[in-house]
Amino acid sequence: MDTKLFYFVICALLNLCDSAYVDTIKKCSFKDDECVGSSIQKIIQDIGKTGIQELNIPPFDPMDIKGLNVSILGLLNMLIEEGTLTGIKDCVVNNIHNNFDFGVTRLDLVCDLKIKAKFKLDDISPLIQNLFGQEAVDGNGNIILKIDKIHMNIKFFYHIVKKDDGDLYVDLHQDDLISRFEIGNLKLTANKIFFGKQDLSEFIEKFFNDNWKSLLSTFGKSVFDVSMTVLKGILGNFFDKVPAKYYYTEDLTSYVKNL
Repeated sequence: MDTKLFYFVICALLNLCDSAYVDTIKKCSFKDDECVGSSIQKIIQDIGKTGIQELNIPPFDPMDIKGLNVSILGLLNMLIEEGTLTGIKDCVVNNIHNNFDFGVTRLDLVCDLKIKAKFKLDDISPLIQNLFGQEAVDGNGNIILKIDKIHMNIKFFYHIVKKDDGDLYVDLHQDDLISRFEIGNLKLTANKIFFGKQDLSEFIEKFFNDNWKSLLSTFGKSVFDVSMTVLKGILGNFFDKVPAKYYYTEDLTSYVKNL
């Protein structure tokens, strides 16, 4: 094969590989909420399952988690030493609305999540120690936490910016957002929770599962914060690496903030 032709073929194949995923993204008018919602949900699913290798975006479902502290009514603290969070890739986008004039997007989605983890107990309150005796509280076991229908309503802020490559991008302000959540149901399964020599795993399970609504201000917030961190990372990474021309049909030049 002619040398020039060989290099042409190689370059063409490399370019095809680099653009393979972005060329499959469903393009929408930013005014078409239904289309944008469908596209965002597909992007979350795609990244969650396999990542986008050509953009160096890794998969996230399952997501490794560690160091998560969960307080139970201020009486004891459950430290997640290592575990996994699954389910975010299957979140359903109920609604999304863009306001490019103010640089705001409202995203409403619902997820069924599961955390499997190894934990230990620490920061035991004096009340618990006095109730069950002064022996050290020992708990190093496994938990499974199922979160059914966590409903997240998030307001993202962003700018449209022009980068050195000449393309326009959505610059998501990951530290500047407003959010709230509701949870349909929580169910905890745990083992090897000892107070002194007494195994209270079943008691803790029943207490948690019967009173989970009272625990939402602490336990639910911890789960929501982890979910939000993952979601912000997914969208922020994607928008930082993929020009807006691949997912919006409009020319966004009039919205650029850094010209």
